[in-house]
Amino acid sequence: MFKRCIASGANTIIRSNNTWRYHTENNPNLDYHRHLKAVRDAVENSRETPELFTSLHILLNQQNNAELLKLVARMFSTSGSPYKNLGIERDERQAFRYYLEAAEQGDDEAQLYVAKYYINAYEILLQSYKEEGEEVDEDDQQDVNDLFSKTDRQSFRQDPETGAWTYVDPKAIRRQKVIEERDKRRKSTEPAFKHGLSTKMSKAILRENTTLAMQWLYKSATQGNPEAQCLMAKHLLQGEIIPHNLKVAVEMLQGASEAGTASATFDLANLYYTGATGTVVPEQDMLKSVNEDESACGSPTFETFTLQQDVAKALTMFHEAASLGYSPALFWLGHSYIHGIQDALEVNAPLGLEMLKRAVDLNHPGACYYMSLLYLHGEAGLDRNVSVARSLFLKSVEYGHPEALFALADMYYRGTNDFCIPLLDGGRSDVRRAFVFYQRAAMAGHADALYCLAALYYNGEGTEKNLKKAYDCYQLSSSAGNWKALGAMATMAMEGHGIQKDEKYAMHLLSVYKHYESQNENKMQT
Repeated sequence: MFKRCIASGANTIIRSNNTWRYHTENNPNLDYHRHLKAVRDAVENSRETPELFTSLHILLNQQNNAELLKLVARMFSTSGSPYKNLGIERDERQAFRYYLEAAEQGDDEAQLYVAKYYINAYEILLQSYKEEGEEVDEDDQQDVNDLFSKTDRQSFRQDPETGAWTYVDPKAIRRQKVIEERDKRRKSTEPAFKHGLSTKMSKAILRENTTLAMQWLYKSATQGNPEAQCLMAKHLLQGEIIPHNLKVAVEMLQGASEAGTASATFDLANLYYTGATGTVVPEQDMLKSVNEDESACGSPTFETFTLQQDVAKALTMFHEAASLGYSPALFWLGHSYIHGIQDALEVNAPLGLEMLKRAVDLNHPGACYYMSLLYLHGEAGLDRNVSVARSLFLKSVEYGHPEALFALADMYYRGTNDFCIPLLDGGRSDVRRAFVFYQRAAMAGHADALYCLAALYYNGEGTEKNLKKAYDCYQLSSSAGNWKALGAMATMAMEGHGIQKDEKYAMHLLSVYKHYESQNENKMQT
């Protein structure tokens, strides 16, 4: 057991089992594996050991490699197991610095994490602030409770120099004491882990920066990191942060798919199933922010790339992703086998049900909801079973499936109970609960839920009347593809409800609404 570590110049003296041993830092081995084992043992056993901090200190100073840096980063970024008993307080900013140091060494995994930190910085820091201000470790809870009771009795403070007494808000004292206690615990661990960071990285600031995020993500992806390739392809296809670039996105997905990444194979299959056409952005503009140069997204001078539709190839890739146990692929194929695909896939209900059940076992929300409907109506060769249907439906609600949330909201609003759910009193409407579930479905981007939520805000049903929110929800609903919302928006713009009165804009919205209404009528007639 390492009892003490004394650093002096280029030499380090370690006392182990009461025997002094002399090491020189010029020795590249320097008991490297012994110290690494000490750290790994501490991590695997989820407990702080006397040699943990000493060993990390030595390892980081002697062999400052990416794997060690990532290990320390994970210690700071992981809340709970396996590091909860190591005396290390969660600190995402410190984790970011260690990942950044490893990323600078060219580690593709660290580069991916740095990109994620830059993209999600706001949410990460917000969560950190909430934890710092509200949560207290269980071991310290009693001490904090005692601290609170003491400060409640000490509402006055005496200045040691003047002797004057001043009233101090007890709540302010409590807050300050908690901050001091928290920082005291943090200071006890942070110094041991500043080793291994360069001066530049030790001062790095975690902030939201999509430009840097895309640069690090691209570096990781070009090194062949499958997760980075999938994430890069996603942003290239969305075209929200960086310009849309179909060709590079396909190349990224192909690389990840060849590495055995099921999600990449599935996404690539979707592209082949429909076919796609997009621009090819020059390399010098590829990572340029859309906000920085919006012309990069739609410039007619850019080369056009077309991915030809190939349904047969798509089906092969869907099956490949399903064979890897990827639940979205299992759901897609299950649904397709039950309904069939013209000239491509014959109906095979038993095989479809088998795939759907596998997707349900993997907790796929859409599969749970779809299977609940099949059992409810006794379709695809299944016997009608309301009990099983109810269980699957509630599971899909629990997983946050938008269609299930919308269906439940509708049942609350109309007072119906298709699945015989005990909590629903059939025949009685509960608009307040309907509002809650419409809201949850709307937050998931469900167009019809947004429309219904807008109507509730407009009429003040289940919530306070709010015309501004009503208009905003109608607008979001139309953006999500619900053309009926355009009619409501036109009426509100004409009357000046929730938006400044604008008759010209209202007439424009109304004309667009009538255009879609006419198209819909023609479809219904055919």
